[in-house]
Amino acid sequence: MISSAVGLLLGCGSSPAGTAAASGASGGLSGSGGQAGAGAAAGGAGFGTSGAAGGGAASGGSSAGTSSAGSGASGSAGAAAVGGAAGGSAGGASGASSGGVSGASGAAGQGGAAPVLEPGLRWLGRVEPTPTGARFSWPGTGFTARFNGTSAKVSIKSGQTDYFQLVVDGQVTLLTTQSGTHDYDLAQNLAAGDHSVTLWRRTEPLNGSAEITKVDFLGGTLLSPPAPFAKRLEIVGDSISVGYGVECKTIGEQFSYATENNYQTFEAIAARELSAELMTLAWSGIGMWRDVGGGTDSEMPTLYLRTLGNEASGVWDFKSYTPGAVLVNLGTNDFAKGDPGQPFVDAYVTFVSGVRGRYPAARLFLAVSPMLGGDNRTKIKAYLDQVKTTRAGQGDQNIAIIEFAQPAQDAWGCGHPNGATHAIMAGVLKQALTQDLGW
Repeated sequence: MISSAVGLLLGCGSSPAGTAAASGASGGLSGSGGQAGAGAAAGGAGFGTSGAAGGGAASGGSSAGTSSAGSGASGSAGAAAVGGAAGGSAGGASGASSGGVSGASGAAGQGGAAPVLEPGLRWLGRVEPTPTGARFSWPGTGFTARFNGTSAKVSIKSGQTDYFQLVVDGQVTLLTTQSGTHDYDLAQNLAAGDHSVTLWRRTEPLNGSAEITKVDFLGGTLLSPPAPFAKRLEIVGDSISVGYGVECKTIGEQFSYATENNYQTFEAIAARELSAELMTLAWSGIGMWRDVGGGTDSEMPTLYLRTLGNEASGVWDFKSYTPGAVLVNLGTNDFAKGDPGQPFVDAYVTFVSGVRGRYPAARLFLAVSPMLGGDNRTKIKAYLDQVKTTRAGQGDQNIAIIEFAQPAQDAWGCGHPNGATHAIMAGVLKQALTQDLGW
């Protein structure tokens, strides 16, 4: 429920398969008078002033770019949604704009026409829409919004203590939430006027999921959200990409989720400095072929397909978010029980082939982990070369290998790269994206 709001804008890729009317679907905003629905970026249902779901308008980001009218759940019937998809189709096909009319092709497979941004929240990362908000579990998920007023609150439901980075007008603070459903202050006693707020999940699916059930601007006015960036980045990784131990002070410090912070990871830093959208799919202990404990049943190729990493029921709609670059940072845990050998290479080739099928134009980066040294580092370099060579033989020439150096002795936290190391890694990633894609 969005109090003092006109609607809820689902952006940055937010509808799992079967949730939205179609990929890139937008919800008809219902409310007094049944006004025309606002086009939601990258899929999902819209919400009216009462928080009721509006009807969906179809195919905002598909190559067809058609639209259909939906009826509002409250008020009189809503007209066809206005606005296109932020995502576009996988090949950079045109998104829809103004009633679903096909727009210009997106650059480098990153989407079609810019969405018409109506007042609402813009969701970050993979989220599952609910009748009153959204659920999520991957790191870096949450929302960003703009409002006119002095204060704001959010209601969050979760089954455990969780941690969010709260950014209000550029000022970064920590929001700690408790088990159950509770209200939390986002902002208090601000100067009257326009403000921005971002809520960013610091933790990961291993720490369960979270659900935003209400955002209240306490008499203020929800404005159109910040427009999504044209550049889009996707990260697929393990605890390093999650931000495990980023805030630990020493290598031997005991880990807790309070020290995990995806907002300070190499990918989040690079994305902010390059003005790029970011979607992170990362899980501590996960591998490409086997996990840190030696299991091979539920590795990243399986979890990658999910809307919420810890729930097998929701399948992600990959048309909702089309990145221009994908970095895969896996392998550390595959080596935990020794040399993973050819099964690791085979699983990697299969995974990369699937990523290419979903994102035909994206630049793919295969990362050498900063946590591997000695013989393991030599081996993973050789394995990644083999993956790249195999894919080149299959016609894929748009792959590069990126190497993250091992941290200095004093640059570890809880056995992982600390914040200082992530800052160095961000520079390496930025350089690769700038050199290869002109970002």
